[in-house]
Amino acid sequence: MKAPQGKRNPPRRRIAIAAAIFLTLCAVGTYRFRPEIYFGLFRCIERARAGLRGATIRVDGDEIAYLMAGDPARPGSSPPIVMIHGFGGDKDNWTRFACHLPAAVLIVAPDLPGFGDSSKNPDQHYDVTSQAERLTHFLDALGLRTPVHLVGNSMGGHIAVKLTLLHPERVASLGLFAPGGVQSPVRSDAEVLREHGKEPLLVSSRGDFDRFLSLVFEEPPFIPRPVRRYFGEKAAEARPFNAKIWADVHQSSAPIAPQLAEIGVSALILWGDNDRVLHVSGADLFARGLRHSATVIMKHCGHLPMIERPEETAAHYLQFLANPPPSR
Repeated sequence: MKAPQGKRNPPRRRIAIAAAIFLTLCAVGTYRFRPEIYFGLFRCIERARAGLRGATIRVDGDEIAYLMAGDPARPGSSPPIVMIHGFGGDKDNWTRFACHLPAAVLIVAPDLPGFGDSSKNPDQHYDVTSQAERLTHFLDALGLRTPVHLVGNSMGGHIAVKLTLLHPERVASLGLFAPGGVQSPVRSDAEVLREHGKEPLLVSSRGDFDRFLSLVFEEPPFIPRPVRRYFGEKAAEARPFNAKIWADVHQSSAPIAPQLAEIGVSALILWGDNDRVLHVSGADLFARGLRHSATVIMKHCGHLPMIERPEETAAHYLQFLANPPPSR
């Protein structure tokens, strides 16, 4: 009897097609039903583009997660750049901005205690002064005891100013991106909402996250719907602890405008002209108070310029580092 012609195994082309279909279905399923995996892969790619790697370190009982590019044992000829996120943010707020910074510069972006992957202790206070001291101890733990360039957004800008006032010898310059800590002459949309009993920076549901995005961005970056849903769920889960931090910050933080003249380092004040969280009129208060400052107002930009327009923001910042403003 003749053996049957052909082979039991399908041709390689069919295997390749079947594998492609299978991988596509897996990718679609992951995208729709496990967006955290999709987001995790995308985040790894973004960090790799910026040369950033993740790590954690224990400091005074806190586990602090951070991103770093470079070696703290060999920080290079320029001072390290340390970037501080704002309320409700995390270390990855700086990833796209870091892509446009020089590769030779040591870069550090921590999750402030209470946020991101860092420790959250309900018995601790998370006011601006406490966070500034924790950040100082974090730098000590990394071995960064010489002056650093501090960059802060929103609450992170307030913390950067406070650290400079407390430890001026630790700071080489200040990059203040829509910083908190002063009362802007013109009320922002967020302040108007607070007057009506609403806290716009606290997300209560995954659907509420879309409202939050429209508040902090003039032109929100593209976020796939499943990932946006995932972000909304995570923000809603974090709401109770974020509410505690919000209370800590606003119950114990005095305005810093009267102290700005004590700061001797150069500062860049950068603000989006359509900031709905902290009104751009606050830039004038910082400019009048700081003795060595330059101001950049970015047109058609919201509260998070380093995310909304990272390349342009980095260009302004590098120009500032290359040509610090003269004293007044």
